[in-house]
Amino acid sequence: STQSTWGLRELGQDHAGLVLTGHSKGGAVAQVLAYLLVTQHSHHVLRLHTYGQPPAGKQTFATHELWATFPFFRVTGSSDVVPSTFPWLTHAGEHWHVHSPTRPPTNAYTLKAHSIKRYEEDVVTMICRLKLGEKVLHKTMVARL
Repeated sequence: STQSTWGLRELGQDHAGLVLTGHSKGGAVAQVLAYLLVTQHSHHVLRLHTYGQPPAGKQTFATHELWATFPFFRVTGSSDVVPSTFPWLTHAGEHWHVHSPTRPPTNAYTLKAHSIKRYEEDVVTMICRLKLGEKVLHKTMVARL
């Protein structure tokens, strides 16, 4: 509609750039929105962070050159079933895998592992471990958050 197109044009015009984020389906929507804002409305996206995101498109969308123009971090957690749904679609972005050392790893995928609360706990735990000087497998990821 005309109103929603106007809203996209106005979004971010008074700022140096946009930071987009989303969890689950919201992550896929944030990815599509980033694509539309940059390719059709010439907005500057500073970065895109998604958590537990299912794939948002086919191979041509996932490999579009746009994804190399700004940091796009796709965070997934241990045992989260949602990122592996829709196997006929392809993920884009730099993949970061987080897990809590207090929860033993498992091969069983669950919806409980998909909660934003679980992602928050795992990322905060890893940041705290880094601040205590512990070696963390995903130090680059945690430092960027």
